[in-house]
Amino acid sequence: MLFILTIIIACCLTFLFFKQPIPTHSEKLFLSSLHNKLLNLPSPPPAHQNKLRVVSNTVEDTFLDWHRVTTNASTKSAYVSIAREEEVFRLRATMLSLEQHFNDRYQYPWIIIGANVFSQHFKELITQATKAPVFFGLAPSIEWQEPHWIDIKRMEKNMKKMSLQDLEKGESLYWRKMTRYNMGFLAFHPLLKDLEFYWKVQPGSTYHCDITHDPFERLKKEKKKLSFALTATENHNFVESLDAITKNFIRKHKNILQPVSDGIHKALIHKGSDTDSSGTLGQYAGQYSNCMIYNNFMIVSLDFLRSKEYNLYFDELDASGGFFYQKWGDALPQTLAVGLFLKSSEIVMDDLDGYEHHAGAICPNDIKTYIDLKCTCNPDAYKGKKKKTI
Repeated sequence: MLFILTIIIACCLTFLFFKQPIPTHSEKLFLSSLHNKLLNLPSPPPAHQNKLRVVSNTVEDTFLDWHRVTTNASTKSAYVSIAREEEVFRLRATMLSLEQHFNDRYQYPWIIIGANVFSQHFKELITQATKAPVFFGLAPSIEWQEPHWIDIKRMEKNMKKMSLQDLEKGESLYWRKMTRYNMGFLAFHPLLKDLEFYWKVQPGSTYHCDITHDPFERLKKEKKKLSFALTATENHNFVESLDAITKNFIRKHKNILQPVSDGIHKALIHKGSDTDSSGTLGQYAGQYSNCMIYNNFMIVSLDFLRSKEYNLYFDELDASGGFFYQKWGDALPQTLAVGLFLKSSEIVMDDLDGYEHHAGAICPNDIKTYIDLKCTCNPDAYKGKKKKTI
């Protein structure tokens, strides 16, 4: 119960887009029957994009060559970052801090995904930031770009409104594409094909303290599916339709949800709001508090992100257009997915001392811990975990 309370892709492939309409919500591109044969993937769950003709090229990495990986760890895990060319120095700085405090000893590989092909300059700077192998992948444009059912004028109108209200990333189309891709497509990129877990790395984040345990090994040993360190609260005004769409999903798919008693769903609900006048939500009734797992640091199981249940939920959200019309991002939808599909015993809150991103940080206050972990954060600026509305 105490734990529950603490929660509050070329790939060298491009696609030819034909003029005929795309049937709505069928199979994800990287789970088409063709890709299953090429990548030896299991049979696909229902999904939201239709099969398109594949044209190969050899611009970026298409698979992670485990013969280049020297880690002695028992898990097939990697760091994954979605980045832009202009973020090269921020990403390099983040990598250097994580290498210094952890990966120099473990040599887990790096996977860097972009919406455009990275320059040689970018690749050289990033590759030289680590002794571990680095793989560069391209997100297919059909997965990255806004889907055909999006009303562009409506999207632009809403983005402009958010900009006038000075909402961070309110007018950012890149951010909308990136977070949607991260939630619904990244796990199916060929570079992640063999991974058991991936560590999400946000360009610009910093790791200030030594990490004395192996979080990947911990998740595997303890049979966990998610590790996080911070929570935050989203602005309700720009995610309001997410609540209604999620509840509609619950009504249709109660048979695939975790019982509330086994998960963290109740921790995501406002106290005293767990009433259901329609009588159709049952134990899942209540108004979401918009408390979310701050997923700029997150270590997650690929089995979870590729599961039928998770992808059914993503497809329902994606069909509504909310990733573009509003400011959903990926953190809050993923948090709700965690609450619906994972047991609380499969989740761990990892107080990762020294982790910092602009919305919050963890810095140890105990002086002995601070010295022993070789921390460089300012404990007076960050008193433990901070929460922020973003």
